[in-house]
Amino acid sequence: MALFLLAIAGGTSALYLRLNADLVHFRIAEWLDHHGHAEDATDHLSRSVAAGLDQPERLRDASLALLHRGQTDLAFAASWRLHEAGALQPDLRAALAGHFDRLGEPTRALALYEVNDTLPPGAVMHHASLLRRTGQHAAAIEQYETLLERLPREADADAPSAADVRLAWAETHAWASEYEEAERVLQSLLDTEPGHRAAQLLRARVLAWSGRTDKAIEAYRHYLGDAP
Repeated sequence: MALFLLAIAGGTSALYLRLNADLVHFRIAEWLDHHGHAEDATDHLSRSVAAGLDQPERLRDASLALLHRGQTDLAFAASWRLHEAGALQPDLRAALAGHFDRLGEPTRALALYEVNDTLPPGAVMHHASLLRRTGQHAAAIEQYETLLERLPREADADAPSAADVRLAWAETHAWASEYEEAERVLQSLLDTEPGHRAAQLLRARVLAWSGRTDKAIEAYRHYLGDAP
């Protein structure tokens, strides 16, 4: 009888492991990580995601842990599962996109920004930066224009300033060889903040890039303090 019960228990355990492999591997990863076995923990966390982990909180933890360990393929699988389930909140979406970008995965970061209607201003700024760095200048410009309208009226440490947005917006126009538009945006910034050094320097560069050498030299001299 004892052997029979042992066989039943063993079979039940094996069945549970087969049916709940994602949870079992996730729990093992937690235990291993807690006891300082990071490499083995990563292996079990990867197995958990591969086995179909789908509980939102565990997917969030798995995504972040795998990213911190440089496991971008499985981290993206977990992150995308959250996205498809509609469980990717704006702050977490922005955090994950930032991690992927820092790990040299701008395309995956952009994919996570597929839905950005409710993103905080800092994340919209990052999204626009990704777009322009991947050559999607028109889309980036649209993001900058929209962001300017959404910026809080009062200073917010977590949001870019209107000047920073205009500067990036103008630079994106310049990267797209739209020099007149770049100058227009820069002039609107300099009308508000005449002493904005980065805007002065970018204006000189835009003039040089557009072939207006004399005006560019004059603008550089003004930037360096050699001209009124």
